[in-house]
Amino acid sequence: MYISAQYEIPLVLEDQSAPELLPDQDRDRNVALHLGRGIATLALVSVVAACGPADGKTSEPNPLPVSLSTAGSLPPSSRTVDVYYAGGSADVVATGASVSLLVARPKVGSRDYHSLSEIALRTDVGVTPRANGKDAEDIELGWTVDPQLFHDNEPHLFVFPTKDGVQDPKCYNNSACGFVQLPGTIKAGAVLPVGEAHRFGIYHSDQKAQWQVYYDGIEFGYMPDSYWKTAAFKRVAAIAIYGEVMANDVAPRPCTQMGDGGLGAADKDAITQPSYRSPDRQVRALALMPFTNPQTAFYAAQLTANGIHFGGPGAQC
Repeated sequence: MYISAQYEIPLVLEDQSAPELLPDQDRDRNVALHLGRGIATLALVSVVAACGPADGKTSEPNPLPVSLSTAGSLPPSSRTVDVYYAGGSADVVATGASVSLLVARPKVGSRDYHSLSEIALRTDVGVTPRANGKDAEDIELGWTVDPQLFHDNEPHLFVFPTKDGVQDPKCYNNSACGFVQLPGTIKAGAVLPVGEAHRFGIYHSDQKAQWQVYYDGIEFGYMPDSYWKTAAFKRVAAIAIYGEVMANDVAPRPCTQMGDGGLGAADKDAITQPSYRSPDRQVRALALMPFTNPQTAFYAAQLTANGIHFGGPGAQC
């Protein structure tokens, strides 16, 4: 499902004041989803992407003040969890990416932790921390339903980094982890409208030495290059766009929905119009390979005519 025949995808150029837009006649061809090569195996670390500034005004949800828990959404270290993923991935060198994600309100089981949808960009292929023996860096952007973190059952806008292959659960929208919130109506942690597709994206600015995050084409924050140990984290080697459920490992499990809760491709597409910016500054369609990890009857990802549907009802505990 495309957002609309008039939806314009910005070509994100560094520090631009008047962004270029793909011509209508070329847009559908350039952002049509194609089947990519290879399936990236996802671990407890996510990935990120990007979208650029839009032309004109954008209607935004009213941000809600959020008090972040110091414990984040991860359980105590003595507790193990089951993490489920479904979506699409591609190994591609890029300096940014963007996607339209369907915002939903999945039910999170009382003993589970979160259900999210995101785009993630990583420095190493395979999308796992320390893949190929390296410390991976990443930046993630999306929405999450996380009752422990946000103290409600609504989808919230979030930004999250991985530093040197390590994730800190306190780093959701956290200035202590390098995130800088820009002035404006869009705030990290804001409740997002349910049942609508919105554009999420991240692009790197060499001039400003930062990864910039966008919601519906408007930059609302950034993370400076200096946060990461890897000085070369100005481009990525892999992009993944997916749903994630973190569940209690005690049966019955998982008691949490992913995405809109549906398994079938007849449901609304969770992923549409994925694109990335190559090192030569060209914006191209992003070819994604659907994946589900681990393979389970609870969640699935399916290629559709216009994108990818991912989601599932969980164990319906």
